[in-house]
Amino acid sequence: MTAQRILFLWLFACLAAGVSFAEDRVPWTSSRVVGTPDPPKDYRVERVYPKLEFFHAVEIAPLGNTGRMAVLDVTGRLFTFKDSQECDKADLALELKPRTENFRSSFTFALHPDFDENHQVFIVYASNPVAKPDGSRLSRFTMTMSDPPVIDPESEEVLLTWASGGHNGCAIRFDQEGLLYFSAGDGARPYPPDEYDVGQDLSDLRATICRIDVDHPEGDLPYSIPEDNPFLDTPGARPEIWAFGFRNPWRYCFVPGTNRILCGDVGWELWEMVFDVRRGGNYGWSVYEGPQPIRSDIERGPAEISKPLVSYPHTVGQSITGGVVYEGNELPELNGFYLYGDYVTGLLWGLKVDDPTASWNPVLAETGMPIITFGNDRQGEPLVVSYEGGLYKLVRNELAGQPNSSFPRRLSETGLFESITHLTPAPGVYD
Repeated sequence: MTAQRILFLWLFACLAAGVSFAEDRVPWTSSRVVGTPDPPKDYRVERVYPKLEFFHAVEIAPLGNTGRMAVLDVTGRLFTFKDSQECDKADLALELKPRTENFRSSFTFALHPDFDENHQVFIVYASNPVAKPDGSRLSRFTMTMSDPPVIDPESEEVLLTWASGGHNGCAIRFDQEGLLYFSAGDGARPYPPDEYDVGQDLSDLRATICRIDVDHPEGDLPYSIPEDNPFLDTPGARPEIWAFGFRNPWRYCFVPGTNRILCGDVGWELWEMVFDVRRGGNYGWSVYEGPQPIRSDIERGPAEISKPLVSYPHTVGQSITGGVVYEGNELPELNGFYLYGDYVTGLLWGLKVDDPTASWNPVLAETGMPIITFGNDRQGEPLVVSYEGGLYKLVRNELAGQPNSSFPRRLSETGLFESITHLTPAPGVYD
């Protein structure tokens, strides 16, 4: 049990007992309850690019073969920097806010698979008001290969729009064939659940993962629909849709060598989910939130509902961040494991990809930071991005398996009592 969880339970017990938290209360300063009695996890995170700090970064990726990395922040700024641990300066490549009326936030970016030849960068961002019908944009930009590289803002080509909202998803990923996938949340506020009734509605791009071909425009569209998209011939359905029934699919990745998707879907009241996403799948929202039934008043979509591969309750974490499948060399014991985390608790899990029952899904690290996204460096090692601004990598924990000797094992060691003999509470401790 984490210290955060212990504190929460203590506060809950105090409130239930009617304890006052008035300003004149004597503070308890003698506590020696720090950390947890459990041994440290097998892994920890370690800062990389330590001289760089980003304001609310949301996505990171290598910039092709330029020897640089690229980072997008929530304010619409795309930076690039030299891939060196000594680098102390990130160069601004694009700023979306000045050129976008009522700009609200940016969410994700991806490079075209042939970026080194065509220099194409794809970005999803949103504007206000929240429920604007075309407030979410998927746009293509062209980067100039100057030193440092920059994006010509006039090169923007808006490929697709959909309604902006409280849940925008989102991720952009390319598959093995070079087809672009993007995700969109249900656009709703936290309550009521699925207020726009789009979770099971194939006529709307919200609450979906979509798949398009950005290299072959067709008709009036700057893209085309792949012939094997699952709902191409479904009456009333948007043909871009690949899978549906998501609340807020915040990051997903392809299992290497396949078009199988592992997606972290942010839950509502009780559950956070990892879905094993396949062609034409229905992942339940808002009929279900993970294993929990939610609504029976909406018509279900045309596919049977698939259950989560993993679901964890809000007593463990409260906002899932989908991750990456490990393919690096530094931690070979993790090869083939899906790494994902939680924004609120900072826990980081490892899920064995080829285990259909998800029976091996331990917490690998307790990062203590808001995990907003995962990426890979130029060597294929996973990067963990903190919304507070730092970039990290996963490393083995040299303290793994060792008990926390500083955690009190006896009541007399906690600092709760001024006198154990007379059981006199310490100042600030109330019975």
